[in-house]
Amino acid sequence: MEEIAQLTFIEGPSSYDVLHTLTRILYEPKPKEWIRVLKALRVLDFCLRKGSQFVVIWAKEMKPLVQALKTFGYSGTKSEGGRWFEGMFLFH
Repeated sequence: MEEIAQLTFIEGPSSYDVLHTLTRILYEPKPKEWIRVLKALRVLDFCLRKGSQFVVIWAKEMKPLVQALKTFGYSGTKSEGGRWFEGMFLFH
């Protein structure tokens, strides 16, 4: 994640690619892709702490998008890396 945060300091396509990817994952996520959403939120959190000021500005502009995830949820069984687990994933 450190490398991703460092990319936000480079002006140009690299920083925009990072934020565009986060936007794409967080915008209208599919419930079965909850792991991707969780990972994207972890990357966003790390980039807010260790990345450039540009990430903070972007996050403020995307505040409604992140707040919309409060209602995102997934319930069911998922196979991840050959391991099965059941559970509920909600941001309430």
